Amino acid sequence: LERGGIRCRTGFYREWRRMMWERGCFDSIFNLVGAIRAEPTTMQDVGLYYDEEVSDMLWEATSALRGMLAVTLLYGFEERLFAFSEQLCNAVPCKITAETYPYVFVAPLDQCKTVAEYLNFAKDEKGMLEGVKMPLCSTKKSAMLQGNLRCDGKI
Repeated sequence: LERGGIRCRTGFYREWRRMMWERGCFDSIFNLVGAIRAEPTTMQDVGLYYDEEVSDMLWEATSALRGMLAVTLLYGFEERLFAFSEQLCNAVPCKITAETYPYVFVAPLDQCKTVAEYLNFAKDEKGMLEGVKMPLCSTKKSAMLQGNLRCDGKI
């Protein structure tokens, strides 16, 4: 594109990969949190009023990305996603459908504990995602170490 005179942003493939996972986290988590609400909710509403739920899920997703795919989202991803939802998504309704489920909730996003709980709630309580096999809500402790631990387990 750039050689053809079309203005576009260029970057290293790792940057592109990070940006795509950032957008994937936005599409899946913001839609999931908004879709399970009783009243119709937009992506902007999710960014403004349900920030704690979204933030917890985003951090779970980033841990899963680091552990499974060796991808680390760039510093400030939370602020970028919330700003994007607040500025550009005021008329975008939150929805999750059975048709888009396999493309939006891919591993490792569907294996995050809170995301799995919300997905099961959406299916069991809200009647969404009919005919879709849901991830199990695991109660076992994750093998991923949390916090700033050295390899010997001492802080």
